[in-house]
Amino acid sequence: MRAKIKALELVQGNHKGQYANIYDYLLELRRSNPGTTTICKLDCRLFQRLYICLEACKSGWLTGCRRIIGLDGCWLTGYYGGHLLAAVGVYANNCVYPVAFAAVESENKQSWFWFLELLQRDLEIDNSYNICFMSDKQKGLIEAISLLFPNAEARNCARHLYNNFKNIEGFRGQVMRLAYWKAAKATFPRQFEEAMSEMSIWPVYAGNEKYEVDCGLGNKHVVDLLNSSCLCRKWDLSGIPYKHVVSCMQLLAMNPETYVNTCYTVTTQLNIYSHLINPVKGPMQWEHVRDMEPILPSIIRRPLGRPKQTRRKEVGEERKSGPKLSKIG
Repeated sequence: MRAKIKALELVQGNHKGQYANIYDYLLELRRSNPGTTTICKLDCRLFQRLYICLEACKSGWLTGCRRIIGLDGCWLTGYYGGHLLAAVGVYANNCVYPVAFAAVESENKQSWFWFLELLQRDLEIDNSYNICFMSDKQKGLIEAISLLFPNAEARNCARHLYNNFKNIEGFRGQVMRLAYWKAAKATFPRQFEEAMSEMSIWPVYAGNEKYEVDCGLGNKHVVDLLNSSCLCRKWDLSGIPYKHVVSCMQLLAMNPETYVNTCYTVTTQLNIYSHLINPVKGPMQWEHVRDMEPILPSIIRRPLGRPKQTRRKEVGEERKSGPKLSKIG
């Protein structure tokens, strides 16, 4: 065991000694990536929290990502433990885009508030009304969001999103139909108007860029072209005009593509990834920070009781039954 510990220290370095290199690492990170935010919080020289938001990730989110921020936390399996908090964004292709992360002592209201306060400053969030925060009921997160972002609506379950998203799937089909409608109107204008009438969608202009769209059987929707909003919420959530909005545009002889959110354009996608993360030098080449006392590792917090040997099963995960098999043979 002593030989194994000695070998791991040669390969990975001493756990306690690595805390003394935090200042040098953060200095190198800011040197190689100007504009990067690095915050290290101490408690009487004891390491408590570390926040990092790279300039490339910050600028990429501001350039063209959708105003959705996913928040999550997990255990750190290192010798001194702790928790890792992460914030990710989503761009037009519904893929995850990393934004910022932090290593904290534990996942609680104070640590989430500290993390979100720094994230709010980096992402320049002045008004949280148009931003969606998604989480998995993390400890203390709801209280922290309610204090920093009072305009954000907190939900404890994602099922309420079903009614909004169940009819938005298949963006490709929507774009395909829009392209067909556009070609049909240009080629057969009279037949196109007849097809629109058969759809039983009748837009009526109400003033101030607002329309009342009658879909029959008492089903009416309010379309606001000025604020890019529709009562069915499909345009608001997807950024792509739906049939209610398209019917209003036919009265104005406008191209529906002009009302598609700019996050779907190729230019926006290229601009998001135009911000590159520069490489850093090795620890042997780092510039040393002087006149700073070395950081000490945090106090190890071990939970009470015997540590669990088996993980908790997820909801719906198959549970094996029967006698436990032997490892012999």
